[in-house]
Amino acid sequence: MAPPMRTLPRTLLFATLVAACGDAGGGAGAAPPAGGEGEGEGEGEGEGEATLTPCERRWEAVYGPGGALDRIGKPSCDEAVGGPEWPEGREMFEQRPGFVEELDALDLTELPEAIDMGGLNTLELGYVGYALEEPTCETQPDPDPACVSAVHPVLDRDATLAQGPLGRVVLGALLRGLQADPPQAFDFVFMRRGLHRYYACTRRIPTDLETFRREIFDYTTQEGRVIDSFPKVAQRRMRSDSCLGVYVGEALLDGQILDTEILMTKTRTDGALDFLAYDPDGRLVDRGEFATAGGPPIMAAAPYVCTSCHLNRTVRPNRFDVQFPLMAVDVD
Repeated sequence: MAPPMRTLPRTLLFATLVAACGDAGGGAGAAPPAGGEGEGEGEGEGEGEATLTPCERRWEAVYGPGGALDRIGKPSCDEAVGGPEWPEGREMFEQRPGFVEELDALDLTELPEAIDMGGLNTLELGYVGYALEEPTCETQPDPDPACVSAVHPVLDRDATLAQGPLGRVVLGALLRGLQADPPQAFDFVFMRRGLHRYYACTRRIPTDLETFRREIFDYTTQEGRVIDSFPKVAQRRMRSDSCLGVYVGEALLDGQILDTEILMTKTRTDGALDFLAYDPDGRLVDRGEFATAGGPPIMAAAPYVCTSCHLNRTVRPNRFDVQFPLMAVDVD
């Protein structure tokens, strides 16, 4: 049974929804570490093979070919991940039913083969780039010095369609925008609903914490540290593996685990973050409880609620790679 909803202390001065799936983190990127734990202590596996440190071996065991993520694979897209019941009285866009049917009803070939993305704002482009895992300027082989967006100014319709469910979602949001009255460049609500429905099944994500602990990182072997987490209106026990770029937060209330949220920094080729959420029983979920301004917490959709806080607004605008949202304090 899910824990009861909690009341936000009104002494917390929030002007808007505090939305975060993680309170702290480290570096991003999909490249293996350049040393780390035990640097210089590795032994070569054979003549001509590079010497690997213990950290690099662990990285290969999880992220390398045939590693843990390859064994885990992707959850099925046949059914939504689901989660706690949506509370009555406040509707989130993501809880609206019928998204799959709405997407299937669209004839995406009505879009031109080359789609001009010039009408989208930078935030919309950021979510398109996240959905398609477009390389950022920094991760492109030959970056253009003038590059400011992860998304090309012209989108290839057929190549995007071939990317699978989230490619169809992006095209669907573009087509729905054109079909609106009056027409608009992009249906952002439709994009949010599609990201919520298909995000988990397009990523290599364990569907339960037991698999995560066995295959990736058994965080229970660490004592961790406890912080006051503003976004969760609760204490959070934080553990991490800097070698793997994994950060785990367990929301706690009277010693009970309310949920477990995991930030993964090395699973994507675009330098962004992946967000995993699990219920008290260790099952993957697509929503969680977060603080609001001056009222009770709300049930918000993952990964959107996570991306809204981990959004980079300065150095790399509208990319989801911020590890430290600065929304937590250490417990004395």
